[in-house]
Amino acid sequence: ELDYQKYLQLKTERERYRKIRHDISNILTTATGFIEIEKPQKALEILQKANDDIHNSAYEIICKNETINTIYTIKHRQAEEKGVNLVINVEENAEIKISNYDLCRILTNLIDNQIEATDNFSENRDVELSIKITPANIVIKSTNMYKNSSKKKPTNKDFHGYGQKIINDIAKKYNGKYKFSIVEDKYITSTLLDNIECLN
Repeated sequence: ELDYQKYLQLKTERERYRKIRHDISNILTTATGFIEIEKPQKALEILQKANDDIHNSAYEIICKNETINTIYTIKHRQAEEKGVNLVINVEENAEIKISNYDLCRILTNLIDNQIEATDNFSENRDVELSIKITPANIVIKSTNMYKNSSKKKPTNKDFHGYGQKIINDIAKKYNGKYKFSIVEDKYITSTLLDNIECLN
């Protein structure tokens, strides 16, 4: 249910960005009309209002996939509010065939886990996500700082939660796998998926 609500939020935000882009031409035309009839103050007011809307709904385009762009826009804003620097790098060599719903679930759970992990740090709050898309598969890697308060070697159970279970289940659905590793002070995950449509 929580994942479905995230997906609905994604669709709502995406539609909002589309409407803003559609309105820009009309807004500029209207502002130009006010200037032509010598009412520059009216033009300024409408342009300032448009600027505020655009600033509050800035849509970041980092790749050709609209789902990834929308998720980045939403999560980047959330990360900034917590003082976290979220960086997503996308290498595209093919179109994504897995469902938007599953892609949304994987990326939002990964990024939410990363942002949550930064609560243990007052500095170096960078989180990175890389997405490599080929005709054969999709590889998603996440990296963030890690701090283990105990002396025992961490196990998968120490990191097991609904988010990771969801990612693991989706990876299996696309003949792939999810795994994590800890290298020095960094927590790294890797999610491998076949780039295929899935009917299940």
